[in-house]
Amino acid sequence: MNHIVAMNRIADFNAYAWITIICVAAGVVFLFVQFYKRYLGTGRETSLLLALFTLFASVATGLFLANEWGDDRSMLHEELVKRSVFATLLVLTGLPLGIKLYRSWMGGCLTEAEKAAGAPGVRAWLSPANLVLALLVSISAHQAFDYPFIGVLAFTILALMAQPAMTTLSQPGPSGLPSGPADNLTAEREKVLSLLEAGKITAEESAELLNALGTTLKAPETPRVAFSSENRAMFIGAAIVLVGFFLPWFTINVGAQLAKLTGDMQKWMNAPSSSDSGPVTFNFHENPLSVISPHFGQDAVTICGGDVAHGIGWMILLLSVGTALLPLVAAQLDPHTRRTGSMVALGLGTLLLGYVLTNAPGSLNVGIMLTGAGYVAQWFCLMKRRATAPPAPSAVGEHA
Repeated sequence: MNHIVAMNRIADFNAYAWITIICVAAGVVFLFVQFYKRYLGTGRETSLLLALFTLFASVATGLFLANEWGDDRSMLHEELVKRSVFATLLVLTGLPLGIKLYRSWMGGCLTEAEKAAGAPGVRAWLSPANLVLALLVSISAHQAFDYPFIGVLAFTILALMAQPAMTTLSQPGPSGLPSGPADNLTAEREKVLSLLEAGKITAEESAELLNALGTTLKAPETPRVAFSSENRAMFIGAAIVLVGFFLPWFTINVGAQLAKLTGDMQKWMNAPSSSDSGPVTFNFHENPLSVISPHFGQDAVTICGGDVAHGIGWMILLLSVGTALLPLVAAQLDPHTRRTGSMVALGLGTLLLGYVLTNAPGSLNVGIMLTGAGYVAQWFCLMKRRATAPPAPSAVGEHA
């Protein structure tokens, strides 16, 4: 009888626990839906989908990394829990910020304040919500993956400042409205007209003087060239490559590499010899590196873009940045020539990046992934620009 009562209590407790979990989950989803509606200005259905996707992605990331890090016996349980929680928080806060940046850069979904140039646009993008998300992203990346807090925070602030900076640069110069005759006259012409009005010179003499001073007209100020969406996206791709260049490209486990080398040496030395003396035997401990240091197998070395041999990393960076700057530094070239130069530069950079990947000395890290993503973005913009560009005039058409 007591056993049956205990089972009923356990069943009631499980029911209450599940009801509590469902209510908490529904409350969290509701809060995220309201957050997305206010932060992004999306509708109810879109906000619900984004909220569900964000929560699912954050929980899945935390559980996956907890499982991966759980194989590391050197990591304490408290450290494992802390890193998993902050990895979940990183996705939870980074996704809304990333979606907002993507919608503003690619979709043009901006408020009137965010469209403004100069200080008003900067204030709109450095809003409390954006700054809080940037701060949480920086803290989470530092606690979960040991990324530098200042570096991540600076990168997120620069990402927030990209839109107002592009808007300010794309603003046209002074108005090109036709000005009146008095505005185009220089001081010398004004003197000639004043002498004519005073009767000191005749009309014929004033006409001769004005013709002589014809080259003294003020040169009209040319407006600045506005950035197109393709040029803006090309700069964003170059910025992604620049950030990835300074982040780790590869991670080499020195202990594992030495253990593999030692194992290969053992196989070679224990292999049968062609001489009559028989095989050369050389016995190792099960873990030969444990004789040197019990923690040596966990030492790791990171390689950034600037550390790649022969300056290949620097060439990859310069080719990407040069492709983005080509329309500005070579504005006198025709679009077809500039597009050809961009394709050649991106092609060389892609070949060098593929060469580095095929000769990867260790496991890939976030830096080279960002570099590849930046190149993909630039190739996408270049292909889009090529599809919308008018065809180059042929020689037959010129002769015709």
